[in-house]
Amino acid sequence: FGRWIGDPTLDGKGVLVDPYKIHTPQQLYDMRNDLAGNYKLMRDIDMSTWKTRLTWTPIGTYNAPFIGTLDGNGKVISNLAVDNATTVGGLFGAIQHAEIYDLTMDNYSYKSTYTTSPPYSYGAGVIAAASRGNCYLHDITITNSAVRSIYASVGGVIGWANTGDVLRRCYVTATVEGSLAGGIIGSIYEAAEVEMCSVRGTIKSSEVAAGGIVGLWLENGVFRNNYSQADITGAGHCGGIVGICSNTFTCMNSYAAGTINGTIASYGIGGLMANSANYGGNLWDKTVNSGLADPDVSGTIGYTTAAMQTESTYTTLGWNFADTWKISADEYPKLKTET
Repeated sequence: FGRWIGDPTLDGKGVLVDPYKIHTPQQLYDMRNDLAGNYKLMRDIDMSTWKTRLTWTPIGTYNAPFIGTLDGNGKVISNLAVDNATTVGGLFGAIQHAEIYDLTMDNYSYKSTYTTSPPYSYGAGVIAAASRGNCYLHDITITNSAVRSIYASVGGVIGWANTGDVLRRCYVTATVEGSLAGGIIGSIYEAAEVEMCSVRGTIKSSEVAAGGIVGLWLENGVFRNNYSQADITGAGHCGGIVGICSNTFTCMNSYAAGTINGTIASYGIGGLMANSANYGGNLWDKTVNSGLADPDVSGTIGYTTAAMQTESTYTTLGWNFADTWKISADEYPKLKTET
C-alpha cells in the first residue's frame, strides 16, 4: 500500500477519478489502510494461496466502517475463506455511505464458532457483515458460496442493513445459515430498497426467521422485481421472499419458487411471507409447497408450477416483460439483467 502512496501516477491516488488499483491479494487486504479511499480491481483476485499464510480480517469495523468505493470492474474475487471465525464475517466488516459494484465473489466461505448470542453489531455476509446506512450495492454476483453462523444475522450479500441502503441487481447462489437468515440480507432495521435481485441455494434459520430474499424487515421500504428459487427451512417465521416484516412493508411483482419448511406453524410459515403485509402482483409455487395454506399467512394466493412458468400469468398481474423480465418455455421468469 505504501508503494501506491509513493508512486501515485502508476497506482492511483485513491480519488474517484483516479482510484487505487488492486492487482494482488495483499493489495486487496491493504484496503483497510484507507477506509475512505476509492478502489478498482484490475484483475481477478484468487485468495486461495494468500489465506494459507494469513487469516482474513474483514475490512472496516462497526466503529470505523469503510466509507469509500470499490469498483469491481467486472472482475472476480475467489476462494476467500474464514473458518472457525470468532468475529464478523465478510469482505467488509462494516460499511457506511459506501458504493460497491460490478463485482463477483466466487467460492466465499465463512463459518462462525460463536456459541452465545453476540452483540447487536454482529453479522455475516459475503460482501459485508453490517451496513450502518446509506450504502449503494449494485451489479453484484455471488456464486458457490456459504455463510454459516448460529446466532448472527446472516445474508448472502449483507448480514444486516440500515437506513437508506439500496441493493439493486444482486444475484446470489449460496448456502446461508443464521439466527436471522436471508438470501440477500439477513435483517433490515430501517427503510431500504431491494430491487431486481435473485437467490438460489438454501436458506436456514436456527432460531428467529428465514426468507428467500430478506430474513427480517422492520420498517417500510421499496421491494420489487425480486425472486427466490432457494429452499427455506427453520423453526418458524419462514417465507419464500421475506420471513418477518412490518405491516408497512410493501412487496411488489416478486415470486418464490423454492420449498418452504418450518417446524412451528404458529410462528408463521408462508409461501411468500410469514405474516401479513402490503403486497401486489406476487406469486408463490403451491405445487412444490402443497402443504401450505392457500392463500398463505400474508394473504397471497399460490399458483401451480405450470402457471408460474407461463408468461400470461405474470402479464395479467402487470409484470413488465419488455424491460425487466424474460421467460423461456417450462422455466420460471428471470431478470433480463442477469448474466
